[in-house]
Amino acid sequence: MSEFLAWLIAGVLPGLCLSAAVWATSGFYTRFSARRRWRLRRPSEVRICLSASSSINTGTYLRPATGIGQAKALAIIAPSLVKAWRSIEIQNIFFSDDLPGHEYEADLILIGGPKTNAVTARALEALDMSLKVTQKDSLIIAGEHTFEGSVGMDSEGSNTVQTDYGLIIRTQNPFQTNRRIVILSGSHTYGTVGAARFMVEDKTMMRSTDEVAVVVKTRVEQGHALSPRLVWRSDGS
Repeated sequence: MSEFLAWLIAGVLPGLCLSAAVWATSGFYTRFSARRRWRLRRPSEVRICLSASSSINTGTYLRPATGIGQAKALAIIAPSLVKAWRSIEIQNIFFSDDLPGHEYEADLILIGGPKTNAVTARALEALDMSLKVTQKDSLIIAGEHTFEGSVGMDSEGSNTVQTDYGLIIRTQNPFQTNRRIVILSGSHTYGTVGAARFMVEDKTMMRSTDEVAVVVKTRVEQGHALSPRLVWRSDGS
């Protein structure tokens, strides 16, 4: 028995301890990195606000709806938020027309552009211009540059979005200065998907300053927003 214990202590336990330390360190780094992406001040009270498209009459009631890009963007960011804060309540989701006024003072994640997301429109109007970016309908205005997605005809003769631009803004909430706001918008619906992908995939989003604005470009193939690439960036300086 003593030989077995000696073997266990000398050979197995160090390996187990090292594995546990690596696992704990990896988990901490993953959580820390995800939190650095979002920089939320009070994640337990985060409010996610989606664009509101035309309501659908079911014959019994009006069912609210959102765009495919906004739905995909929400699916993309949800795992990142859960990695950052396991107890986060990501079911605090509102359509832009339904967000109560007092909720504007929470940490906000706004998905969709000002044309369909009224809260995004109000936030862009309220933000100062230190990040040098805004959006008017489908036109993203960044510094001296303007970006707008392109629409062309596919092989079946239908007009489809071929390239799109996404906008990410992470900054102080203009409605409550000790809270944060993250805007994920697009020139068209696929740009919103590109913005969400860049937010959770690009390493620079966790290394950049608290105040940052990014414009990305994505090609669209068969309704899928391909991996986005950076075309413009501002850190407010």
